Amino acid sequence: TAAPMEGVMNPRRGLLADSPELIRYPLRQSVTATPEKIASIRDSGLLDWLSKPESQLLLDHGNRITICAAHETALEEATAVLAQAHGPSVTFSALQIHSIPAPEPGMRLKPVMSVRIQTRRQHAARTLEELVQRRATIIEEDRQGDRVVLRAEVRLADLLGLPACLREITDDTAGLWIWLLRYEKADA
Repeated sequence: TAAPMEGVMNPRRGLLADSPELIRYPLRQSVTATPEKIASIRDSGLLDWLSKPESQLLLDHGNRITICAAHETALEEATAVLAQAHGPSVTFSALQIHSIPAPEPGMRLKPVMSVRIQTRRQHAARTLEELVQRRATIIEEDRQGDRVVLRAEVRLADLLGLPACLREITDDTAGLWIWLLRYEKADA
């Protein structure tokens, strides 16, 4: 196996979910299975193979695995591989959006994502409508020939399900890029 990249946490060391190193991965999902199956996943090298510091890390907690993902598409990739490789012997918890402590006691900061969508002109109006329904702040709408590029900011909680929705409304032709922009206080 290759040596770990400098500055990248080894996903087999079992970082805690609230570790500052994980702030750029606001989506979390636990994977449970029998102790033998977890050991099999660990020993197969799958944790290292699926961990991509730019998009997701898989953390080994001994009795479970936590997928920490930068965006929903990365989480979908990791869960699909685990489900395909291990079938019904692995169970996935509900998706969790990770928040961080605010400077004010008792307050939490929620992730806000930057979204860039490139779609065909015929799908642009419906795609824009979808973003508006998700309470996105539209930053830019740039028409480039037969393509339209939309840029927006939206809370991660409002963004969930967008990749699947875009596949449906654009006949799987849209390009989608999502990344963490900042954490901010949730609306009251």
